[in-house]
Amino acid sequence: MSLTLIADSAACQSIYVQNNGTDYAQAFTSFPGNFDFNAGNELLIQAFANPGYTFLYWEDGNGTQISDNPYVSIYYWSQTLTAVFSGSSPPPVVTTATLTINADNAVIEHVDFVNNAHPNQNQTIYAGSFPALITFNVGDTMTVSAYAIGGYHFSAWVSPDGSFENFYLIGPSVDWSITAEITANPDTWVTLTLAADAGCDHVDVTNETTGVTGTYRNLGMVNANFSHNPGDVIKVQAFPVQGYTFMEWDDANSHLVSASNPYSAAQVNDETLHAVIAIAPQTLTITANFNECDHIDFLNNTTQYQRTITASELPAVISFQAGQSVTLRAWPKTGHNFSQWIITPESG
Repeated sequence: MSLTLIADSAACQSIYVQNNGTDYAQAFTSFPGNFDFNAGNELLIQAFANPGYTFLYWEDGNGTQISDNPYVSIYYWSQTLTAVFSGSSPPPVVTTATLTINADNAVIEHVDFVNNAHPNQNQTIYAGSFPALITFNVGDTMTVSAYAIGGYHFSAWVSPDGSFENFYLIGPSVDWSITAEITANPDTWVTLTLAADAGCDHVDVTNETTGVTGTYRNLGMVNANFSHNPGDVIKVQAFPVQGYTFMEWDDANSHLVSASNPYSAAQVNDETLHAVIAIAPQTLTITANFNECDHIDFLNNTTQYQRTITASELPAVISFQAGQSVTLRAWPKTGHNFSQWIITPESG
């Protein structure tokens, strides 16, 4: 025989069942739960509510309500009991703390603050705004990255617990203060200056010689500097925002450096790399029943590009930029008439 126990896990903390005939007992914290017994055994059943909830009654398989808790009964066959509660969970307790970010306004370029738990709190803090005070929920995970002006480099974050690299921080349970330590570059170092078009989300840089890395955001508004020893192999990779695509890396004079992304090269002198980002091309897939269609004329009204697509080329895929207008004209085979175009958007 089996007693099946049902309860809302949000309301019910646990249900305790004891077989008074055998003294065997079991506590259930997930539901449904099943307690096995022999016919004629006396069972004691008790429900415990979570905070914010109150036990109301038991309801058996026949719909009978039993208010006793604990409830004792002799069972001769399998049965179902449902624990019914009233109330609601108390609102979660949110504890906040503050993070003070300190930096020398004369040599800091900016600091990127990313709250991985609450992206709406992400912000870039520029020189002249330090010390900066940020409020967060205890337990939030945050990434804080500092970037220096040309001729300087970020060395470490100094905090009450010691020094850290540009780092990933699990929200402390108390107010916290960190200071960006910025150091002048050795005279022998060279600098890679990074820039990007507005469609760029961020650029990752890796010194493949030393392992030093950096992530640079907001390059459409401000340049960033990555300094290192001459001859180090530097890898850069641009990440466009949705709807845009990487085109190429250009130098300070807008001359092509590479169309590769990522791009790696040994850097001996000061250099500039500009990530050229463009609106991603859209595609128009044109199809028809080739037994009925002779050909289709395509015209891009914006660029004047035109093409005649024969039935044997269908389906045909044509690229265009968002916002451009196109004209399509289908020519049916003899004995057939054009009816309509059916348009199915594949994305925004």
